[in-house]
Amino acid sequence: MATKNHNEQTSKSVASKASKILSNPKSTPAQKSVAASALTQAANKSSPIDFAVFAARSNSGGQADNNHLLTQLTFKARAAGLKVDQAALVYNENGRTKFFGSKSLVDYLAKRGVPCWTHKIDA
Repeated sequence: MATKNHNEQTSKSVASKASKILSNPKSTPAQKSVAASALTQAANKSSPIDFAVFAARSNSGGQADNNHLLTQLTFKARAAGLKVDQAALVYNENGRTKFFGSKSLVDYLAKRGVPCWTHKIDA
């Protein structure tokens, strides 16, 4: 099993480009293949937590739409055989990396940065 460097981060420009492609209604299905990371992190006092991070943002960027997109992508990740306890979106907004999803995962990502992408999921 390969180990991951916990200091690895996805470039902000890559996250920004992914966000633009996903939010463009003229993007093709192939272009809307979402970069995703499926990772396991040891929890403080319980069993490990499996989480997924998606380079995606809803077209509107609104909370309800982001929540709907996150639900769809989480379902697709689970259908692809990934175990997902928590999930989050990562995208670039006004030059800043933003996270949306499970509070504890968002807090973790804000401290650690964006993980390396390990999977692609059709949006």
